[in-house]
Amino acid sequence: MSIVIGIDIGTTSTKTAAFDETGHMIYQANYGYPLITKETGQAEERPQDIINATISGLKEVKANIDITQLKGIGVSSAMHTLILIGRDHQPLTNVYTWADNRSAEIFREKIIEDNLIDLTRNTGVPLHPMLPLAKLLWLKINQPTLWKETRYVIDIKSYILYQVSHQYYADFATANATGLFNIKTLSWDYQLLRYLKLRPEQLPQLVLSLIHI
Repeated sequence: MSIVIGIDIGTTSTKTAAFDETGHMIYQANYGYPLITKETGQAEERPQDIINATISGLKEVKANIDITQLKGIGVSSAMHTLILIGRDHQPLTNVYTWADNRSAEIFREKIIEDNLIDLTRNTGVPLHPMLPLAKLLWLKINQPTLWKETRYVIDIKSYILYQVSHQYYADFATANATGLFNIKTLSWDYQLLRYLKLRPEQLPQLVLSLIHI
């Protein structure tokens, strides 16, 4: 029998489950973490809480299956997340989730001032405060010191994958949810990176979502 483990990093918990080759679930674990909402519009999570939940879930599931039958592990996550990372690969911020809308006012202003409708025409995404693009603009304007210290701009799944691969990866779907992905070239959008004064190497390496058993 072949077994595959799936890890789903959600907004308030991480679920880890093992499945056989027919799709039958053998075992499931679920570990939660708090959503930080101390001010209006705030919706953050601590990266270490999510790492701990992921590790705990994996350990529990592995202890309840025949590990010799394990053929692969897949990871999915909530979309539109953002973390700023320093030069030492340590988080400079919490995880900004899709629900954090503190960027709304600044983003509305920038849509008009900087003609973002035209600038984002190759992304295929609606202009909404949940986008990491919106949060990046908000942070760049409101926290210039933090912005200068930022070396990498990533999502929560990229951060989890870095713990085992020492490389930031993003599949096309996750990348598209940032508002920075060009759906025509399947690459980070040059115009938007120039607008934000970011370099492609500051974002995760783009990869296809593949399943191999």
